[in-house]
Amino acid sequence: VTAPDDDTYKGLLANNFADWRLEVTGLVEKPLSLTREQLQNMPSRTQITRHDCVEGWSCIAKWTGTPLALVLDQAIVKPQASYVMFHCLDTIDQSLSGDIKYYGSIDLIDARHPQTILAYG
Repeated sequence: VTAPDDDTYKGLLANNFADWRLEVTGLVEKPLSLTREQLQNMPSRTQITRHDCVEGWSCIAKWTGTPLALVLDQAIVKPQASYVMFHCLDTIDQSLSGDIKYYGSIDLIDARHPQTILAYG
């Protein structure tokens, strides 16, 4: 199963992700809430890239997406920011205080690399 076992994800999937938003918050001048359509209407690139998952698997695929740097420029990242953090809907673990979700981070140098994209295809 590749889809997260998450009620929020299932609700988004049922509506073909029409209600999904990419929230860009934190150390930015202009917080963003982008729809999938807005993201897909931004300039994009297609590339063949090897994806290495922290769980130990990898795959090579053709990906299409918006360069992350374009989104960061639109949000106007503050000078004191050093990293970009991504929050996922996949659950790492379930605890008494609630589900613990996967997350990841990259430094701004990697975030602004021309091959770093927010893939949607």
